[in-house]
Amino acid sequence: MAEQDKVMIKLQSSDGMEYEVEEHTAEQSAFLQGLMMSPNARENRITIPDVNGTILAKVMDYCKKHAETADKVELDSWDAAFIDVENHILYDLIMAANTLIITSLLHLCGKKFAELIKGHTADEIRATFHIQNDFIPEEVEAVRRENLWEF
Repeated sequence: MAEQDKVMIKLQSSDGMEYEVEEHTAEQSAFLQGLMMSPNARENRITIPDVNGTILAKVMDYCKKHAETADKVELDSWDAAFIDVENHILYDLIMAANTLIITSLLHLCGKKFAELIKGHTADEIRATFHIQNDFIPEEVEAVRRENLWEF
């Protein structure tokens, strides 16, 4: 496709950063695909709620790679490097994948998260991800009784 034939979509992150991506890149997102059906979507900027500029750029890199690469082995290798991120970025990627409805990215993030928590207790997971335990002692005991097989 010639450079002048490329259809570009303008995106704006929740913190005001603007990006222009090719239509085939944006189509990796079911959310964006739905919005692009609107006749004026291509002329106007699409604001992405709850996704900051840094994460939106990373997600669009993911979408671009997946739109342009058919080789599964190459994608698997690229995905492994892409998802090797700090926990707070993984969380932001999960939230962005959910907001933008990018199923393959959500699965990739879920797999990484599962690897991180496998074999750890609830208390260890809370400590790793800085999750506050908001159960009162009676609720903790009730959960333990209901799930004795787990303990």
